[in-house]
Amino acid sequence: MLLLFYIFQGLHWWANFALGTHDTEASTAYNLIIFASAVLVIGVMLLLGAKVNKKKLTHEFYCEKIAEETQRKTDEANKAKQKAENEKK
Repeated sequence: MLLLFYIFQGLHWWANFALGTHDTEASTAYNLIIFASAVLVIGVMLLLGAKVNKKKLTHEFYCEKIAEETQRKTDEANKAKQKAENEKK
């Protein structure tokens, strides 16, 4: 799969070079469009990544709170059980 990627990239750059030597105006427009689309994609990735990170932080916070509450209830149950055993003796 990696070989196919490099073959495609090599053919793409070869075609880009050929376009640049044959029709410079079209090559400039093509390269500007590719650059703009790359900037747009990176911007979208940053925005979506920020949203995902915020959701992940919220999820981790609530997981921690749930774990603390579960541990507190377990400790209370163990204390009550120990107290009941001590009262039996």
